[in-house]
Amino acid sequence: MTCLTPSRRSVHYVTPFDEAIRQFFGDASSAYDGKVAPVDIESDEKNIYVVLEAPGVNREDISIQYQDRVLTISGEKKSAVSDEKNGVHLSEIRHGKFSRSVRVGEVDFEKAEAKLDKGQLKITLPKSQDLQAKKLDIR
Repeated sequence: MTCLTPSRRSVHYVTPFDEAIRQFFGDASSAYDGKVAPVDIESDEKNIYVVLEAPGVNREDISIQYQDRVLTISGEKKSAVSDEKNGVHLSEIRHGKFSRSVRVGEVDFEKAEAKLDKGQLKITLPKSQDLQAKKLDIR
């Protein structure tokens, strides 16, 4: 069975399998619906870089934790609209709690840095000395 589901871009076909995957893993386009916050992860020889989209989120509403080689970023984007519905004609801006956990391996979390700038949370995680790339010369 195939059904039509509207999206922001256009109408597209969604199979039951697609819908099951979306429900289990979340929709990456909906960062603040309690499912999955979108991230980019890169690394070089010394660091792992994690960038999480967090537009409209205050730094005091974000928590960053590291345990068992997993980095967990969670927080809440608070609604700009009052709880009273009097006078609210339309409310489309997403708000609510979000969380994202990613396995990053062994890092020196005590030396990690985080910066929130223009709606992006940028985290720099120094790799553990044991994991940094080393070169072996051939004789």
